[in-house]
Amino acid sequence: MKRLLINNVLLMMFLLTSTMLFAQSDYEMVQSFKERYQKLSDGIKLATNLEDLDNLSLEIDNLKRDFSAKRGILDESLYPENFNSAFENLGSSLDLRREDFTSITVLQTEVTTLKSEVDLLNRRNNELINQITVIESQRKRMPQQLKN
Repeated sequence: MKRLLINNVLLMMFLLTSTMLFAQSDYEMVQSFKERYQKLSDGIKLATNLEDLDNLSLEIDNLKRDFSAKRGILDESLYPENFNSAFENLGSSLDLRREDFTSITVLQTEVTTLKSEVDLLNRRNNELINQITVIESQRKRMPQQLKN
């Protein structure tokens, strides 16, 4: 009887310890996911070019692959988000940032074109000013030539 009681106590202690270890392990896994997720989110905001975004896209795929087996635990832990919506948010942020860089590239091209046009107009303006100066000079000499 004592032996049965001791075995039951040991079994309960083992189960309790195992449960605590699994709970700790799940907590650490969720924290690891959240940390990596936050680094990716920050990386998207701090990206300086499309190459950075391409690298982040690969890291997002790796994160999804690494944690897909724990989707159920993450769905419960990420409330009100879930596993899928977390990656949809990262994807949306990535797409918006790509659009930012595309817009920047288009605007840089437009600025370069406009600078070229301004330079051309400035040169043309200087040519016209020189022509006006020559014509005025000729006009002033004209009455003197007529008198002679």
